[in-house]
Amino acid sequence: MRSNQAVRVRGGFTLVEMIVTICVISLLMMIAMPGLVQLFRSGADAQAYNIASTELVNARVNALQKGLYSGVHFQAGDAQPGRGQNFYAAVVDNHVESTTTTTTPVSTFRLASGYMMQELPGRIAVGQATSEFVDNSGNYTGDFSDTNLPNFTSLTVVFGPQGSLVQTIPDATTGAPKPILFDVTADLFAGAQPLWLAATANGTGTGKNGVSAVCLFDYITLRSWEVGKRKDYLTQFAQVLPVNMYTGQLYERK
Repeated sequence: MRSNQAVRVRGGFTLVEMIVTICVISLLMMIAMPGLVQLFRSGADAQAYNIASTELVNARVNALQKGLYSGVHFQAGDAQPGRGQNFYAAVVDNHVESTTTTTTPVSTFRLASGYMMQELPGRIAVGQATSEFVDNSGNYTGDFSDTNLPNFTSLTVVFGPQGSLVQTIPDATTGAPKPILFDVTADLFAGAQPLWLAATANGTGTGKNGVSAVCLFDYITLRSWEVGKRKDYLTQFAQVLPVNMYTGQLYERK
């Protein structure tokens, strides 16, 4: 005989089941998060590499076409509130000043005509791979304190009129070699909304030598490390990228 008792139908989850489900989802997110973060960072790293390499090629072409010294300057947006951890690249050259009788390149650099500032994605920074910061074995040994990081991450790769890499340029008046010095009155450093601090770009005020190798690294991660261990982070994780003197491109990442 069939029972006339009504069958109870469950209409939802119990509190215990909901708690267990939430715990399982949280655990899976904790396991997956490092991989997702690394995936996003590797994507930003690849984009930054492509931007830097493209801008370097553009600078070399600009030098060859105009017969000037042209390069790419990298620096954090330290003149803009809230942009001190965002990094930018720009094609620059020792611009030409014309008079009624002459057209002469000058010794200071500014944004090259026809080019725009490029922002590097994901808080990826570019640093100097020079003897000031890297020893002969490829280990980072310089000063990576918060005070000196602006110096480390402010650099210029420069090409001469023949397309070769140079560290200095001849003074427009005397012909003597001089460091790369920026025009502090140019839009990059002056005006209503300057992006870069001239004091950072020009070092002590006399300019800084051009570099022939750079490194890419995650700026936020570097800042999260203890100051004394930042050199270990850079040695282990920063990508050292020499500039190809014949094409202007960065050598392949390792």
